[in-house]
Amino acid sequence: MQLGLHTFLNSMRLEFLMYFSIGPKERLKDFFNYRAEYERVKNALKRGERIIAIYGLRRVGKTSLMNILFNNLDGINIWIDGRIVENANQLVRMVYSGIKRKGGIFGSIQSIGISIAGLQFSFEKEIDEESIKRIKNVHVFIDEAQYAHSGEVAKALAYLYDRLPNVQTIISGSEVRMLREVLGIKRAEHPLFGRRVELIKMPKLDNKKAKEFLRLGFKQLNVDVEEKELDKVVEKLDGLIGWLTLYGYEKAIANTTDALKKVEGIAAAIVSKEFRKFLEGKKNKQLYIAIIKYAKNRKWKELLSIVRDELGKVNRSSFSRALKELMEYSFIEKHIDGSYFYADPLLRDIAFKGIREFL
Repeated sequence: MQLGLHTFLNSMRLEFLMYFSIGPKERLKDFFNYRAEYERVKNALKRGERIIAIYGLRRVGKTSLMNILFNNLDGINIWIDGRIVENANQLVRMVYSGIKRKGGIFGSIQSIGISIAGLQFSFEKEIDEESIKRIKNVHVFIDEAQYAHSGEVAKALAYLYDRLPNVQTIISGSEVRMLREVLGIKRAEHPLFGRRVELIKMPKLDNKKAKEFLRLGFKQLNVDVEEKELDKVVEKLDGLIGWLTLYGYEKAIANTTDALKKVEGIAAAIVSKEFRKFLEGKKNKQLYIAIIKYAKNRKWKELLSIVRDELGKVNRSSFSRALKELMEYSFIEKHIDGSYFYADPLLRDIAFKGIREFL
Protein backbone atom coordinates (compact mmCIF):
# COMPACT_ATOMS: atom_id res chain seq x y z
CA MET A 1 0.00 0.00 0.00
CA GLN A 2 2.83 2.35 0.95
CA LEU A 3 4.66 1.48 -2.27
CA GLY A 4 1.54 2.36 -4.26
CA LEU A 5 1.23 5.70 -2.48
CA HIS A 6 4.91 6.42 -3.03
CA THR A 7 4.53 5.67 -6.75
CA PHE A 8 1.44 7.90 -6.96
CA LEU A 9 3.17 10.80 -5.21
CA ASN A 10 6.18 10.42 -7.46
CA SER A 11 3.97 10.48 -10.54
CA MET A 12 2.35 13.70 -9.30
CA ARG A 13 5.78 15.24 -8.81
CA LEU A 14 6.85 14.11 -12.26
CA GLU A 15 3.89 15.97 -13.76
CA PHE A 16 5.47 19.21 -12.62
CA LEU A 17 9.06 18.04 -13.02
CA MET A 18 11.04 20.57 -15.01
CA TYR A 19 14.81 20.62 -15.14
CA PHE A 20 15.29 17.03 -13.95
CA SER A 21 12.95 15.35 -16.41
CA ILE A 22 14.64 12.44 -18.16
CA GLY A 23 14.90 12.50 -21.94
CA PRO A 24 14.89 15.41 -24.40
CA LYS A 25 12.97 18.45 -23.17
CA GLU A 26 9.71 19.37 -24.89
CA ARG A 27 8.90 22.74 -23.31
CA LEU A 28 11.02 25.87 -23.37
CA LYS A 29 10.40 26.56 -19.68
CA ASP A 30 12.08 23.23 -18.84
CA PHE A 31 15.17 24.14 -20.84
CA PHE A 32 17.94 25.67 -18.71
CA ASN A 33 20.43 28.26 -19.99
CA TYR A 34 20.08 27.83 -23.75
CA ARG A 35 17.28 30.29 -24.51
CA ALA A 36 19.75 32.45 -26.46
CA GLU A 37 20.51 29.54 -28.79
CA TYR A 38 16.78 28.88 -29.16
CA GLU A 39 16.19 32.51 -30.19
CA ARG A 40 19.13 32.41 -32.59
CA VAL A 41 17.60 29.46 -34.42
CA LYS A 42 14.18 31.13 -34.58
CA ASN A 43 15.68 34.37 -35.87
CA ALA A 44 17.68 32.47 -38.47
CA LEU A 45 14.50 30.78 -39.67
CA LYS A 46 12.74 34.15 -39.88
CA ARG A 47 15.61 35.48 -41.99
CA GLY A 48 15.07 32.58 -44.36
CA GLU A 49 18.28 30.68 -43.63
CA ARG A 50 18.13 27.35 -45.46
CA ILE A 51 20.50 25.22 -43.38
CA ILE A 52 21.00 25.76 -39.65
CA ALA A 53 23.56 23.58 -37.87
CA ILE A 54 23.44 23.14 -34.09
CA TYR A 55 26.67 21.60 -32.85
CA GLY A 56 28.42 20.86 -29.57
CA LEU A 57 29.71 18.09 -27.36
CA ARG A 58 27.66 15.04 -26.50
CA ARG A 59 25.05 15.55 -23.80
CA VAL A 60 24.96 19.37 -23.87
CA GLY A 61 21.27 19.49 -24.88
CA LYS A 62 21.29 19.63 -28.69
CA THR A 63 18.45 17.13 -29.06
CA SER A 64 16.40 19.00 -26.45
CA LEU A 65 16.82 22.26 -28.36
CA MET A 66 15.79 20.51 -31.58
CA ASN A 67 12.79 18.90 -29.88
CA ILE A 68 11.53 22.18 -28.41
CA LEU A 69 11.79 23.85 -31.81
CA PHE A 70 10.03 20.89 -33.42
CA ASN A 71 7.14 21.22 -30.97
CA ASN A 72 6.83 25.01 -31.26
CA LEU A 73 7.38 25.93 -34.90
CA ASP A 74 4.36 26.49 -37.11
CA GLY A 75 4.11 24.59 -40.36
CA ILE A 76 5.12 21.08 -41.41
CA ASN A 77 7.85 19.73 -39.17
CA ILE A 78 9.64 16.51 -40.10
CA TRP A 79 12.00 14.75 -37.69
CA ILE A 80 14.72 12.43 -39.00
CA ASP A 81 17.05 10.49 -36.73
CA GLY A 82 20.47 10.51 -38.39
CA ARG A 83 21.28 7.11 -36.90
CA ILE A 84 18.83 5.39 -39.25
CA VAL A 85 19.82 7.26 -42.43
CA GLU A 86 21.70 5.00 -44.82
CA ASN A 87 21.77 7.06 -48.02
CA ALA A 88 20.54 10.21 -49.75
CA ASN A 89 17.67 8.35 -51.40
CA GLN A 90 16.27 7.30 -48.05
CA LEU A 91 16.63 10.74 -46.47
CA VAL A 92 14.92 12.57 -49.33
CA ARG A 93 12.14 9.94 -49.39
CA MET A 94 11.56 10.64 -45.70
CA VAL A 95 11.19 14.36 -46.46
CA TYR A 96 8.75 13.80 -49.33
CA SER A 97 6.78 11.23 -47.32
CA GLY A 98 6.63 13.56 -44.30
CA ILE A 99 5.37 16.46 -46.41
CA LYS A 100 2.74 14.28 -48.01
CA ARG A 101 1.55 12.85 -44.70
CA LYS A 102 1.50 16.12 -42.77
CA GLY A 103 0.50 18.44 -45.59
CA GLY A 104 -2.27 16.27 -46.98
CA ILE A 105 -0.82 16.32 -50.52
CA PHE A 106 -1.08 13.18 -52.61
CA GLY A 107 0.56 12.25 -55.90
CA SER A 108 1.98 9.40 -57.88
CA ILE A 109 5.39 7.93 -57.14
CA GLN A 110 7.94 9.05 -59.69
CA SER A 111 11.55 8.04 -60.14
CA ILE A 112 13.90 10.94 -60.82
CA GLY A 113 17.64 11.43 -61.06
CA ILE A 114 19.49 14.47 -59.78
CA SER A 115 23.06 15.64 -60.34
CA ILE A 116 24.53 18.00 -57.75
CA ALA A 117 28.13 19.15 -57.56
CA GLY A 118 29.18 16.26 -59.77
CA LEU A 119 27.53 13.63 -57.55
CA GLN A 120 24.83 11.38 -58.99
CA PHE A 121 21.97 9.75 -57.12
CA SER A 122 18.32 8.91 -57.70
CA PHE A 123 15.30 8.52 -55.47
CA GLU A 124 11.56 8.12 -55.53
CA LYS A 125 9.33 11.04 -54.64
CA GLU A 126 5.70 10.93 -53.59
CA ILE A 127 4.69 14.49 -54.55
CA ASP A 128 6.06 16.86 -57.13
CA GLU A 129 8.35 19.78 -56.38
CA GLU A 130 5.89 22.44 -57.51
CA SER A 131 3.33 21.20 -54.97
CA ILE A 132 5.92 21.45 -52.21
CA LYS A 133 6.94 24.96 -53.23
CA ARG A 134 3.37 26.14 -52.58
CA ILE A 135 3.58 25.02 -48.95
CA LYS A 136 4.78 27.54 -46.37
CA ASN A 137 7.06 26.71 -43.46
CA VAL A 138 8.49 23.25 -44.06
CA HIS A 139 11.13 22.39 -41.46
CA VAL A 140 13.27 19.27 -41.67
CA PHE A 141 15.06 18.28 -38.45
CA ILE A 142 18.01 15.89 -38.75
CA ASP A 143 19.27 14.85 -35.33
CA GLU A 144 22.62 13.14 -34.65
CA ALA A 145 23.73 13.80 -38.20
CA GLN A 146 27.29 12.64 -37.54
CA TYR A 147 26.06 9.02 -37.27
CA ALA A 148 24.68 9.03 -40.81
CA HIS A 149 26.83 8.56 -43.90
CA SER A 150 28.20 12.09 -44.21
CA GLY A 151 28.43 12.14 -48.01
CA GLU A 152 24.87 10.91 -48.43
CA VAL A 153 23.47 13.49 -45.99
CA ALA A 154 25.42 16.20 -47.82
CA LYS A 155 23.94 15.20 -51.18
CA ALA A 156 20.42 15.21 -49.78
CA LEU A 157 20.94 18.62 -48.13
CA ALA A 158 22.30 20.03 -51.38
CA TYR A 159 19.23 18.78 -53.24
CA LEU A 160 16.82 20.29 -50.69
CA TYR A 161 18.76 23.55 -50.76
CA ASP A 162 18.78 23.86 -54.54
CA ARG A 163 15.39 22.48 -55.50
CA LEU A 164 13.03 23.27 -52.61
CA PRO A 165 13.50 26.91 -51.54
CA ASN A 166 10.74 26.82 -48.93
CA VAL A 167 12.27 23.86 -47.05
CA GLN A 168 14.52 24.82 -44.13
CA THR A 169 16.77 22.21 -42.54
CA ILE A 170 17.87 22.23 -38.91
CA ILE A 171 20.65 19.73 -38.33
CA SER A 172 22.45 18.74 -35.13
CA GLY A 173 25.62 16.84 -34.42
CA SER A 174 28.75 16.64 -32.37
CA GLU A 175 31.46 19.16 -33.01
CA VAL A 176 34.20 18.98 -35.62
CA ARG A 177 33.24 15.79 -37.42
CA MET A 178 29.82 17.09 -38.43
CA LEU A 179 31.20 20.46 -39.49
CA ARG A 180 33.91 18.91 -41.64
CA GLU A 181 32.27 15.81 -43.08
CA VAL A 182 28.54 16.50 -43.15
CA LEU A 183 28.58 20.24 -43.85
CA GLY A 184 31.92 20.43 -45.66
CA ILE A 185 33.01 23.67 -44.01
CA LYS A 186 35.95 25.11 -46.03
CA ARG A 187 36.07 22.09 -48.37
CA ALA A 188 35.78 23.17 -52.01
CA GLU A 189 35.05 19.65 -53.26
CA HIS A 190 32.10 19.15 -50.88
CA PRO A 191 28.49 19.09 -52.22
CA LEU A 192 27.49 21.94 -49.87
CA PHE A 193 30.47 24.18 -50.63
CA GLY A 194 29.30 27.70 -51.47
CA ARG A 195 25.90 27.25 -49.81
CA ARG A 196 25.35 29.29 -46.66
CA VAL A 197 25.13 27.40 -43.38
CA GLU A 198 24.15 29.16 -40.13
CA LEU A 199 26.29 27.70 -37.33
CA ILE A 200 25.05 27.72 -33.73
CA LYS A 201 27.27 26.23 -31.05
CA MET A 202 25.96 24.89 -27.74
CA PRO A 203 28.74 25.04 -25.14
CA LYS A 204 28.71 22.96 -22.00
CA LEU A 205 27.89 24.74 -18.75
CA ASP A 206 30.69 26.36 -16.77
CA ASN A 207 30.97 25.40 -13.10
CA LYS A 208 28.90 28.36 -11.93
CA LYS A 209 26.06 27.61 -14.35
CA ALA A 210 26.21 23.87 -13.60
CA LYS A 211 25.69 24.51 -9.88
CA GLU A 212 22.94 27.02 -10.61
CA PHE A 213 21.17 24.39 -12.73
CA LEU A 214 21.32 21.87 -9.89
CA ARG A 215 20.19 24.37 -7.26
CA LEU A 216 17.18 25.47 -9.32
CA GLY A 217 16.26 21.91 -10.22
CA PHE A 218 16.25 20.82 -6.59
CA LYS A 219 14.36 23.98 -5.60
CA GLN A 220 11.62 23.11 -8.09
CA LEU A 221 11.16 19.83 -6.21
CA ASN A 222 11.63 21.27 -2.70
CA VAL A 223 14.72 19.16 -2.07
CA ASP A 224 17.63 20.49 -0.01
CA VAL A 225 21.17 19.55 -1.06
CA GLU A 226 24.35 20.77 0.62
CA GLU A 227 26.64 23.06 -1.34
CA LYS A 228 29.64 20.77 -0.88
CA GLU A 229 27.71 17.95 -2.53
CA LEU A 230 26.95 20.17 -5.53
CA ASP A 231 30.66 21.02 -5.77
CA LYS A 232 31.53 17.33 -5.81
CA VAL A 233 28.92 16.54 -8.45
CA VAL A 234 30.12 19.31 -10.76
CA GLU A 235 33.74 18.22 -10.26
CA LYS A 236 32.86 14.67 -11.30
CA LEU A 237 30.25 15.30 -14.02
CA ASP A 238 31.50 18.66 -15.31
CA GLY A 239 29.10 20.97 -17.20
CA LEU A 240 27.42 18.26 -19.26
CA ILE A 241 23.76 18.91 -18.61
CA GLY A 242 22.77 15.37 -19.56
CA TRP A 243 24.71 13.83 -16.68
CA LEU A 244 23.66 16.61 -14.26
CA THR A 245 20.01 15.99 -15.13
CA LEU A 246 20.37 12.28 -14.51
CA TYR A 247 21.96 12.98 -11.13
CA GLY A 248 19.13 15.33 -10.18
CA TYR A 249 16.56 12.72 -11.17
CA GLU A 250 18.25 9.97 -9.18
CA LYS A 251 18.67 12.19 -6.14
CA ALA A 252 15.29 13.95 -6.03
CA ILE A 253 12.88 11.59 -7.79
CA ALA A 254 14.26 8.06 -7.52
CA ASN A 255 15.57 8.79 -3.99
CA THR A 256 18.75 6.86 -4.71
CA THR A 257 20.97 6.64 -1.62
CA ASP A 258 24.22 7.42 -3.44
CA ALA A 259 22.93 9.16 -6.56
CA LEU A 260 26.33 10.39 -7.71
CA LYS A 261 27.90 6.93 -7.53
CA LYS A 262 25.02 5.44 -9.53
CA VAL A 263 25.19 8.16 -12.19
CA GLU A 264 28.96 7.76 -12.45
CA GLY A 265 28.42 4.04 -13.06
CA ILE A 266 25.77 4.59 -15.72
CA ALA A 267 27.74 7.37 -17.39
CA ALA A 268 30.98 5.38 -17.34
CA ALA A 269 29.29 2.44 -19.06
CA ILE A 270 27.90 4.71 -21.81
CA VAL A 271 31.16 6.60 -22.32
CA SER A 272 33.13 3.33 -22.36
CA LYS A 273 30.86 1.93 -25.03
CA GLU A 274 31.25 5.05 -27.16
CA PHE A 275 35.03 4.99 -26.84
CA ARG A 276 35.27 1.25 -27.57
CA LYS A 277 33.27 1.76 -30.72
CA PHE A 278 35.58 4.61 -31.74
CA LEU A 279 38.65 2.38 -31.19
CA GLU A 280 37.32 -0.46 -33.33
CA GLY A 281 39.78 -1.15 -36.12
CA LYS A 282 42.42 1.22 -34.74
CA LYS A 283 45.92 -0.27 -34.97
CA ASN A 284 47.47 1.70 -32.13
CA LYS A 285 44.80 1.84 -29.46
CA GLN A 286 47.38 2.61 -26.75
CA LEU A 287 48.18 5.93 -28.44
CA TYR A 288 44.57 7.14 -28.34
CA ILE A 289 44.20 6.01 -24.73
CA ALA A 290 47.41 7.75 -23.67
CA ILE A 291 46.29 11.04 -25.24
CA ILE A 292 42.99 10.84 -23.34
CA LYS A 293 44.84 10.13 -20.08
CA TYR A 294 47.18 13.10 -20.25
CA ALA A 295 45.24 15.74 -22.20
CA LYS A 296 44.50 17.95 -19.24
CA ASN A 297 45.43 21.56 -19.96
CA ARG A 298 48.49 20.47 -21.92
CA LYS A 299 49.63 21.95 -25.21
CA TRP A 300 50.68 19.92 -28.23
CA LYS A 301 54.42 19.64 -27.52
CA GLU A 302 54.04 18.84 -23.83
CA LEU A 303 51.31 16.28 -24.50
CA LEU A 304 53.44 14.53 -27.13
CA SER A 305 56.38 14.40 -24.71
CA ILE A 306 54.31 12.78 -21.94
CA VAL A 307 52.77 10.28 -24.36
CA ARG A 308 56.26 9.34 -25.55
CA ASP A 309 57.37 8.86 -21.94
CA GLU A 310 54.65 6.25 -21.55
CA LEU A 311 54.70 4.54 -24.93
CA GLY A 312 58.24 5.04 -26.15
CA LYS A 313 58.83 6.19 -29.71
CA VAL A 314 55.78 7.90 -31.22
CA ASN A 315 56.23 9.81 -34.47
CA ARG A 316 54.76 13.28 -34.76
CA SER A 317 52.45 12.51 -37.68
CA SER A 318 50.83 9.52 -35.91
CA PHE A 319 50.35 11.62 -32.79
CA SER A 320 48.81 14.51 -34.75
CA ARG A 321 46.49 12.19 -36.63
CA ALA A 322 45.27 10.47 -33.44
CA LEU A 323 44.74 13.81 -31.67
CA LYS A 324 42.81 15.18 -34.65
CA GLU A 325 40.53 12.12 -34.71
CA LEU A 326 39.84 12.41 -30.99
CA MET A 327 38.84 16.03 -31.52
CA GLU A 328 36.66 15.24 -34.52
CA TYR A 329 34.74 12.67 -32.48
CA SER A 330 34.40 15.09 -29.53
CA PHE A 331 36.53 13.14 -27.07
CA ILE A 332 39.11 15.95 -26.84
CA GLU A 333 38.62 19.73 -26.84
CA LYS A 334 41.12 22.44 -27.72
CA HIS A 335 41.00 25.60 -25.66
CA ILE A 336 41.57 29.07 -27.02
CA ASP A 337 45.08 29.12 -25.50
CA GLY A 338 46.04 26.05 -27.53
CA SER A 339 45.87 23.53 -24.69
CA TYR A 340 43.91 20.29 -24.93
CA PHE A 341 41.35 18.88 -22.54
CA TYR A 342 39.19 15.75 -22.39
CA ALA A 343 35.58 16.61 -23.18
CA ASP A 344 34.16 14.29 -20.52
CA PRO A 345 36.13 13.81 -17.26
CA LEU A 346 34.64 10.34 -16.89
CA LEU A 347 36.51 9.22 -19.98
CA ARG A 348 39.85 10.15 -18.44
CA ASP A 349 39.00 8.18 -15.28
CA ILE A 350 38.06 5.19 -17.43
CA ALA A 351 41.29 5.46 -19.42
CA PHE A 352 43.33 5.33 -16.19
CA LYS A 353 41.35 2.60 -14.44
CA GLY A 354 40.22 0.33 -17.25
CA ILE A 355 42.81 0.42 -20.01
CA ARG A 356 42.58 -3.32 -20.64
CA GLU A 357 38.93 -3.19 -21.63
CA PHE A 358 39.81 -1.00 -24.62
CA LEU A 359 42.65 -3.17 -25.92
